[in-house]
Amino acid sequence: TNKKLVDLAEKDVRRAIPKGLPYFAVDFGMQSGFAHVIEEEKLFPRNFAQEIIGGMLDLDHQLWRKPRKDNFDSQRQKVVQFAQWWKPFDFTHQKEVSASSSDSD
Repeated sequence: TNKKLVDLAEKDVRRAIPKGLPYFAVDFGMQSGFAHVIEEEKLFPRNFAQEIIGGMLDLDHQLWRKPRKDNFDSQRQKVVQFAQWWKPFDFTHQKEVSASSSDSD
């Protein structure tokens, strides 16, 4: 069997995990990350990534194990709120504004 948890401090994931072997990797940005080798895909938990990320954020596991179902209006409201929040960071919108202002010059 392979080592299940691989420290990626010394190598990148492509060099640390044999080609063709399934894995899950977490990278911590400026620090190294880890890869988890998946030996039995059928036995691997479907929500493994959510468990890892939820654990890192210290979230209640109920958020991904039994998620609330939002109705259409609630989802739509969240999308509109996110679009408003995202607008200052939306580089595609900034290009459209820049292009239209340069067209009028």
